[in-house]
Amino acid sequence: MMLRQIRRSAVMYITLLASSTLVAVIGLSALSAVRIERRAAEDGYDAVQARLNARAGVELAILWVDNNPNWRTTYTNGAWSADLNFGGSKTVGVEGYDLSDADLSDSPSDPLVLVGVGKSGNAVHKTAVTLNPLFPPISALTSALHADGGIVILGTATVNSDHVVSSNGNVTAVLATVNADVSAAGGIFGITYNGSNQIGITALEMPPSDAFDYYTTNGTEIPVTSLPFSGGGYRIENVAIGPASNPYGAANAMGIYYMNCKGARLTITNARIISTLVILNAASGLTVEGSVSWTTPNNTLPALMTDVDLTLNMSSAALANAGTLDLGMAGVSIGDPMFEDGATLESAIRGLVYTTGMASIGNDTTINGVMIVGLTATLDGLSTFNFDRSFYDDPPPGFTSTPVMEVVPGSWRRWVE
Repeated sequence: MMLRQIRRSAVMYITLLASSTLVAVIGLSALSAVRIERRAAEDGYDAVQARLNARAGVELAILWVDNNPNWRTTYTNGAWSADLNFGGSKTVGVEGYDLSDADLSDSPSDPLVLVGVGKSGNAVHKTAVTLNPLFPPISALTSALHADGGIVILGTATVNSDHVVSSNGNVTAVLATVNADVSAAGGIFGITYNGSNQIGITALEMPPSDAFDYYTTNGTEIPVTSLPFSGGGYRIENVAIGPASNPYGAANAMGIYYMNCKGARLTITNARIISTLVILNAASGLTVEGSVSWTTPNNTLPALMTDVDLTLNMSSAALANAGTLDLGMAGVSIGDPMFEDGATLESAIRGLVYTTGMASIGNDTTINGVMIVGLTATLDGLSTFNFDRSFYDDPPPGFTSTPVMEVVPGSWRRWVE
């Protein structure tokens, strides 16, 4: 009997001990589970916070680019900043990459990949986005005629334009007739303005100093000494020039030709031109006179650019295919038909005309496009300007403003190195 009671007590003790141990194990397991759940929650929070920090890093980098026109030389390919602390273990870092050649500064046309590095606790996340450069047109391309200096319309001259004529200075037409809308950063003076007048405008942006570079790099040089010399200067006369025809040397498939006049005067007259001509260092002057039919192969590049004073003294008389001039010279322009004797072309410049100097425009000159004058424009006789918006909508090289970086839609992504 006694032995049975002892055994029963032992069993009860062992059962109680096992139960207590089990309770303790369950308690410890519960505490571990709480710790694990808390750690998981913290890790989940850190992962989310790291993603948010990475996105903030990209947005910060975009702000830096937008507010620093020299960002391509300020920053290098790679890390742009050390980790910026946002409190505690939360940090943000910024990286920038030119994936084409690992050089941010060599070309304004290269895309940019911005990477934000977000950290929170032990979590690290990288978010990337691609930006492409957008080259906005200079605002001078919004006018049919624009002068960085004043515009002076002499005597009883007449100016016709289907679009605004503008100046970053004053416009003066005391006795002249202006059949156009006129705007000026300064004042507008005169009597007969048959259009709207606006003064005090913000000065329009002019072409940058490197506007000629693209054309001298991609063009074919015409040696000035290959031109005939007459009347104290060189002459382009009784010829047709185009992308497949250069009477003075090798042809340029893009129809771009440049000439260093070495201080001599140059006159262009009685010619058919389907090209971009860049005339440099004609210190004694550049004159386009008489009947000239001038355009470019696809009307996307300038017709005439020069760094000297320009005189346009053209005639409205059509350019005739007769005598020494063959308007239909084979290969002047791709797909260009041959012209029979007696065929004619309009005497006008169709395209963009730009001079860094002064311009004198008169007689009976027609510009179908845009004309930009670096100094003062003086008009006499009859001048007609028919605006072509295509140069603003799709500006040619050299006629764009500081590039603006724009986010490529759909390019946001996680960055994995």
